[in-house]
Amino acid sequence: MPVFLLFANFLLAQQQQGGCHITLQGKVLDEHNKEFLPYATVLIKNRGLAVVSDSLGMFSFQNLCAGSCVLVAKHIDCEDVTITFNLSVDTVIAIYQEHHTKELQQLVISSQRSTVQQSLNLATIGRREMESNAGKALGEMLKEVSGVSSLQTGNSISKPVIHGLHSNRVLILNNGVRQEGQQWGNEHGPEIDPFVADKITVLKGAAGVRYGPDAIGGVVILEPAILRDSAGYDGVIHMAGASNGRQGTVSGLINGNIKALNGLNFRLQGTLKKAGNAHTPDYYLKNTGFNEKNFSAALAYQKNNYGSEVFYSRFNSTIGIFSAAHIGNLTDLQRAFRSSVPLDTAGFSYEINRPYQQIIHDLFKWKSYINLNKAGKLTYTFSRQHDNRAEYDKHRPRNDSVAALNKPELTFIIHTLMHEVVYDLQHHRKFNLQAGAVSMHQANSYEGRYFIPNFINRGWGSFIIENYKYRHFFAEAGIRYDERKLRVFLEQNGFITQPYFRYSSLSGLIGTGFNFEKFDVKLNFGSGWRAPSANELYANGVHHGAAAVEIGDENLTRENNINTALWLGIKPQKKLSGEIEVYQNNIQNFIYLLPVQPATLTIRGAFPTFRYTQINAVLRGADVQLKYSINNNLQLTVRGNYLYAINADDQTRLTQMPQNMIEPTLTWEPKLKINKISDLFFKVSYQMFDRAPLLGNDEDYVMPPPGYRLLNTNAGFKFKLHRQFCTTGISINNALNTRYRNYLNRYRYFADELGTNVLLYLKIPIHFKS
Repeated sequence: MPVFLLFANFLLAQQQQGGCHITLQGKVLDEHNKEFLPYATVLIKNRGLAVVSDSLGMFSFQNLCAGSCVLVAKHIDCEDVTITFNLSVDTVIAIYQEHHTKELQQLVISSQRSTVQQSLNLATIGRREMESNAGKALGEMLKEVSGVSSLQTGNSISKPVIHGLHSNRVLILNNGVRQEGQQWGNEHGPEIDPFVADKITVLKGAAGVRYGPDAIGGVVILEPAILRDSAGYDGVIHMAGASNGRQGTVSGLINGNIKALNGLNFRLQGTLKKAGNAHTPDYYLKNTGFNEKNFSAALAYQKNNYGSEVFYSRFNSTIGIFSAAHIGNLTDLQRAFRSSVPLDTAGFSYEINRPYQQIIHDLFKWKSYINLNKAGKLTYTFSRQHDNRAEYDKHRPRNDSVAALNKPELTFIIHTLMHEVVYDLQHHRKFNLQAGAVSMHQANSYEGRYFIPNFINRGWGSFIIENYKYRHFFAEAGIRYDERKLRVFLEQNGFITQPYFRYSSLSGLIGTGFNFEKFDVKLNFGSGWRAPSANELYANGVHHGAAAVEIGDENLTRENNINTALWLGIKPQKKLSGEIEVYQNNIQNFIYLLPVQPATLTIRGAFPTFRYTQINAVLRGADVQLKYSINNNLQLTVRGNYLYAINADDQTRLTQMPQNMIEPTLTWEPKLKINKISDLFFKVSYQMFDRAPLLGNDEDYVMPPPGYRLLNTNAGFKFKLHRQFCTTGISINNALNTRYRNYLNRYRYFADELGTNVLLYLKIPIHFKS
């Protein structure tokens, strides 16, 4: 049965006893997962009034008279909720609706909201975290999740690291589509606008059975909000400003449901972002500005038993590359390694000069589904991606022509086509089956100087996963077969050779779990594999954004991994809740970049040198997040992650692994109602990072940095503006302006991390009359 919570909001100064000046406002939520239910119809039946909740499930009635109210909430595939009460003062209400989950999945656009692979640890970035990180890159935003860190190249490029794995080992799903660009590069961040997403979910662990060989480390799922299911229009505007780099961000979104065309929905979204040179506690980082111009659109036609959707997005970014990382000779390179200040500095500027990158990424998706009633549900997805990355070196060509001066020294163009068919079936009541097949065709070409070759990458795979649930117990098992075929085109001595590689293997999954009264337990065993990518096999030259020379090895073989994870979830008690996960990932033939001496001198300058090599690796670790309620308003949260990664062959520590971290956070949420302000909160956290593993002087160019401590604060609230519930807040990162270097930043050889950064954000919902 639906459950509802009703409470009166007594505002003594503003309250109007009797009369017709009473406000009734509230939100509609899913009873099971407590998520907002957008676009629900809310009626006061006995007064003939009706409104539609916004994209956050919020609704409001103004200027009501005192007296009896018969409130009815309606949402597609939900049981109607009827609440009768006497209205006498301004009132806030939360309505919980019972959702028919199986029917809901027919209408949800993102197929990732399936129940498969339940035994993996799943973490979701909440709306508050997304809002307080508005304007940040996806990799930076994901650091809010325990066990997730960020591989950085300066201040503007970051990508997620899950339990020590990143790039081609962590899959990113953007609106149900595998993100395919030049993700092999350490300094190639995901070409994604986080404002597209309404929800971000992280699957930690081997997810290769459902998502393929590139998911042996985990999956990041970005899901947009569901489109409107009732006639009308609404939107939202996000604005953010950051002091460090004087960054400004504005993003807008509009949703619509066309009344005359029942079932036709659309969404338009766009983002503009601009930043100048970032600042450490002591100096500016020259040429580290960036700008973005992003756009997306969705159009869907949905009925109870069938539907179709098209989605298009363009990510357009220009990123300045830190000038002091590109050095002209070996002597100056050694000076830079020893210096506490970059050799090339400047003041603040928005201007972006050489070296820089320009990236344009286009994504098109067409998805259709049909509900076969008791025979299940069939979904087909087609996607096309086109990624163009131009890299402009610091040293311009000697040709004096304007055309030559404006031409990039290296351009990568990669084109990807994918087809996926997925079949879902609930059978014998307690069993859920999901099976599917996927194919991919990818072609990469380059123009300019050589770094990686042209190649064609083809692949296909098929999988089946069975889920069983009975009362407090669930179990799942799955298997997948994939094949990859890589053809490389190399020019040698005036001739083109075409090395050919074929890789294939199985991935497996066994998981189980128990739901007890006070805690949950999940155990997962997963196996997977990954084929070496073209850069790991044949890279040879200056990797521009990383400011390094990288050398591949054509003799590399496929990686194979077995991942074991045990998760314990402590359900909210009187005071304590949280979760603990321990894991071990054994990776045979683990491919990684090993620093090699000496540095390399090229016509473009002197650069540290790295070579792809292969070892057997073991990654053991634990993630912890515990919450303790000191009182009704004050909460202490402690989260941390520990990783011990070694070469299993000689027991030495692995390089380029995240520093261990613990972070206590104190959150105060006073239950205050001040005029039109609500949901007030204050948060302060103290991050403590351990020293990175010490290595021999001959194993890296610069010793790993020491540990460091960071103080961060965050505060925010909601306020009412012309019948809209707006959200605003302020975040202060590195509040004490601490000087430090991050081991996972490729530019740690040359410069410190950012100093204090004050971020202001504002979110304004917009509602239009139908």
